Amino acid sequence: MLTLLLLAHAHAAEVGGYFRLMARPDLVGGDGRLGTSPFYGRLLNEGPWGLLDVRQSLVKGGPDAPWGALTLRVEGGAVGNGDPTNGSLLGFRVSQLYLTAGNLGPAHTTWRFGTLETTFGDLWLYDARPTQMLVDVLGASATWANGGTEVVLGAGDAGWAVRGARYHLVVSAGGSVRRKGEHAEVGIGGQAWYEPADGDPDGPHDTDGLTLADLADPAAWASGHPGPAGHATRGLGWKLAGTFGFGGAGALRWNRLQVIVARRLPDAPLVAEVEGAEVRLGAAALTDQRHELTVGDEVELVLVPDRLELAAAAIFEHRFDPDDRRATSATWRTAASAVVRAQLALTPYVSLLGETSLAREVARAPAVKDTWQGKAGVVLSPAGTGLGARPALRALYGVQRCSLPGAWPGAAGGGRWHQLVSLEAEAWF
Repeated sequence: MLTLLLLAHAHAAEVGGYFRLMARPDLVGGDGRLGTSPFYGRLLNEGPWGLLDVRQSLVKGGPDAPWGALTLRVEGGAVGNGDPTNGSLLGFRVSQLYLTAGNLGPAHTTWRFGTLETTFGDLWLYDARPTQMLVDVLGASATWANGGTEVVLGAGDAGWAVRGARYHLVVSAGGSVRRKGEHAEVGIGGQAWYEPADGDPDGPHDTDGLTLADLADPAAWASGHPGPAGHATRGLGWKLAGTFGFGGAGALRWNRLQVIVARRLPDAPLVAEVEGAEVRLGAAALTDQRHELTVGDEVELVLVPDRLELAAAAIFEHRFDPDDRRATSATWRTAASAVVRAQLALTPYVSLLGETSLAREVARAPAVKDTWQGKAGVVLSPAGTGLGARPALRALYGVQRCSLPGAWPGAAGGGRWHQLVSLEAEAWF
């Protein structure tokens, strides 16, 4: 990352980024995270992260002259003395690389080739971006923006992101339409995925006679059913996303509602080993009805200007699979979470922070998981007051009570309580 930064400065590129790092002595026995995921609020439930954006102008056009630029993003969660890899660069990846160009055709249109992404923003208390679209696609897109209206259309191949090393062609297309005003915003978007039935052994297949129960031990089923591994079939998936935001009135800074409905692509063939030979079992017909519903809302309030701010958010998730009517698989899950954070400024640069969260998760096994977390501490920020002031230096204490024992990463025992302290820093630049 340092090399990229030096090269960027040498060629007068635009550079920006983000980092967070922390030291978290664990008081109970764990790996320095209060809970198992940011579903209980991102604070104390996330690890170190670094991100660097480099934007290099290739053609410097005027107001109506063609222009072009290259953007590179490198990010990862490794930092010296702060993660198991001890800061190895293997923990980083080139997450975005794309070329943009403008003034080449229709007015107000920007063209993009490479990695694609469009989103209606994030729910920052959870560090969640449920409305991301085209983030898994390598291809081309066009963005038309005029006034407060933005239209994005894109298409390409999502095979590497979806299937990984077992690459198979996944054609994907989607986009969004958003209208932004001074006090309100509305948007709708979507994405579709299609896998052809082309005979590729890594493509979706169906094996006659295979059942959901057999997926738990595919090798046992394959050993008792010699014969063809299955026939090729197509795969379909889709996602619809909507957002509505409003604010800028009274104590309300902004409220953002996001709704997402999706159907996942079916699984790739299962690989089992029978008597030293590799056997592939097609489970597309058993995994092609997995649906997901996510509803999230986040509100930010300025209760006392330059003194007291409050943010609250809630997420509801429901995953269901009509093919599995007895809800025996992990594809069934219902969960809800609520987070409230407040920050009180003692001076223009020193604040007190408090956060609490409550979550319930209902899944196949274990059936019910209830989690409460509380966090409090001191925040130092040379940028001033407010929940969004960065850089921020925080000294925090966190405690968790879960209905299930050992519900935190690296749990050494079976207790239901977990607590830790954290010294951490976070900044955008």
